[in-house]
Amino acid sequence: TAEGIQHFQAAIESDPRYIDAQRNLAAAYASIGEIDSAIESFRDALKIDSNDAIANLNLGLMLANSSDPAAARAYLQKAANSSDPAIQEAAQHAISSLHGSQ
Repeated sequence: TAEGIQHFQAAIESDPRYIDAQRNLAAAYASIGEIDSAIESFRDALKIDSNDAIANLNLGLMLANSSDPAAARAYLQKAANSSDPAIQEAAQHAISSLHGSQ
């Protein structure tokens, strides 16, 4: 929602390294169909922490479903190396789906 986007933008302006706000901004953009803005925000989150499993997973999923399945694989692979079993499983499932669509 527009209010949520403004809130997260203000949080990021206050602390540019606030990765949770960056990921939440990306999710808010995605929820209103602003896919390019969501992708950009997930990339911004990864500039803060390139190993962030949530951002890697979500960016990989967005790229797989939109513009760049080849790039999606790299982000999904990073997410698959996460210590979080749920993220690992989601990433591995998405990678398998990419292989199936080739």
